[in-house]
Amino acid sequence: VVDPNNLSSFTIQPISLGGEVLGTSSPIMSDDLGNIYCFTNGPTNSKVIQVNTTTFNVVATTSIPGGVPPHSGQINKVDNRLYFAPLGSPFSNMDLNTNTIAQLVIPGSAFTDDMCFIPADPFWFNSNMVLMVAEYRQEGSYNKGGVLIDPDNMTFLDIDILPGFGLWYDPVTYYVLNTSHQ
Repeated sequence: VVDPNNLSSFTIQPISLGGEVLGTSSPIMSDDLGNIYCFTNGPTNSKVIQVNTTTFNVVATTSIPGGVPPHSGQINKVDNRLYFAPLGSPFSNMDLNTNTIAQLVIPGSAFTDDMCFIPADPFWFNSNMVLMVAEYRQEGSYNKGGVLIDPDNMTFLDIDILPGFGLWYDPVTYYVLNTSHQ
């Protein structure tokens, strides 16, 4: 039994990444199927690392086109897709069945900071959506504070939203909560 208030009750399990170094601000996500996904931080060759949580072995590594390490990410567990982005552009959409990555360049580097996944729902959106916000606004026509991405069609819509540094989607109320500092 692990006591979350007592760190000494946790077992630290070493995982060999084959010389790779985890990103300093990269997300770690679970697919709830026995795998976690993390990212390495290389100046020109960052990778997605899939680790099995039963054996603690690396299952797969996938190079990220352009090599920019991610800062935020979300998993679409229904469609088995991983969405991620660095502090800047591009937005990446990875098929976890084939480990292929499609990328969408978003003008204005302020957008791609933190994100939340909004699943397709007949009362909300007919397709999956990813909302991304900036931590601050920048001057220019593309910097309204956020962007709404349709990852199924790899298109985006510039939206006016307060800058923030944390997003959460509530599927019961259909609300997106934004932790804003403005």
